[in-house]
Amino acid sequence: MRIITESTFTFLGVLNEDNKELLDFLVKSEDDLNEFMVNFYDGQALKSMMAYQKHKRKQYAMTKEEFLIRCKEDKKKALERIFQEPIKKEYINYINNSSISLSEVYDKLKQYPSESADKIITNSVLDFDFEDDLIIEF
Repeated sequence: MRIITESTFTFLGVLNEDNKELLDFLVKSEDDLNEFMVNFYDGQALKSMMAYQKHKRKQYAMTKEEFLIRCKEDKKKALERIFQEPIKKEYINYINNSSISLSEVYDKLKQYPSESADKIITNSVLDFDFEDDLIIEF
């Protein structure tokens, strides 16, 4: 059952379909909606949603071992739990057909806790070692 109605999305200023999908994912009950409205919503929908997502990520955190076990049972649900966002089939296919491992996905999320599943899974988050000399000549 969907908790957030279209009129609530409009009231909150959540008009983008991807953002509606995210908030719908995060708010699974009336208690979640109340928690979001009282403790996180500040009139800026996207900022409030990101803060609530970060909170939910901490709330549903698990060890790497637990994550890997859950992935064997249901990869999509395990990824949704650690990212606290809907996981698209394309992300699962990307993991299955690329060199990134589930362990690496977990490690990247721990390293970049505010990044989206898209950026972490598709490896858009790049590691830079700032101790290395990097010279760009024009």
